[in-house]
Amino acid sequence: MTNRERYLRVLNFNMDIDRIPAMEWTPLWGETVQRWRRDGLPEDIPYEAIKSYLGIDDIHTWMLVWPRGNDFPNLPYGHGCINNLKDYEKMILHMYPKNIVKENVSVYQEAAELQKSGDKVVGVILYGFFWWPRELFGMENFLYAFYDYPDVIHRINRDLLKYNCERVEEIFSIIKPDYFIISEDMCCKQGPLISYKLFSEFMLPYYRKLVPKLKRFDSLLLMDTDGQFEPMIPWIIEAGLDG
Repeated sequence: MTNRERYLRVLNFNMDIDRIPAMEWTPLWGETVQRWRRDGLPEDIPYEAIKSYLGIDDIHTWMLVWPRGNDFPNLPYGHGCINNLKDYEKMILHMYPKNIVKENVSVYQEAAELQKSGDKVVGVILYGFFWWPRELFGMENFLYAFYDYPDVIHRINRDLLKYNCERVEEIFSIIKPDYFIISEDMCCKQGPLISYKLFSEFMLPYYRKLVPKLKRFDSLLLMDTDGQFEPMIPWIIEAGLDG
């Protein structure tokens, strides 16, 4: 059984497998690798071989579809760059790069070849409808913006939906990803950062338009979030996501 077969069976709730996959879907943080080296990880193990050395299936290759242009300002984490619609419209010049797939077409083509080999699971990461406006406003101002600037959040998410759908069409012309991950990070350690009412007003309508586009080729749809997400599971199911 190939790594890809094993992985896809498990994520489709099919346990007819030879063993459980050993998975770590993200890249290894540089600080983590430095710590492991200090703790005894041999220096001669190259970065790309660390997962295999530690007994983790090296099965993932993935691409991130940024809505940020190359000249987007580099902001401290949690700090935003807009306060209102006027700010957002000024920033649009630095967002939604239309050539992001075309400029990285060789990466997608290589991923397609790895996918065919049987051991690599290919995924694409998209920014979600909580993550992107939060990044633009900054966390605190974003949570106020649901009440102070609801029209701006809707405008941002309409633009993000259009951008994601256009880039996905380009991706599908090169490769059929095994999964998509929607980055949200919309929970803290005590639960979701917003109510279901806000989710259903500001995020759910856009998921309902994005999800059918992503499921055309039977890709799995997963949400990436931190924190205590269990209360949000029914919301995710309603949005049409798989996990």
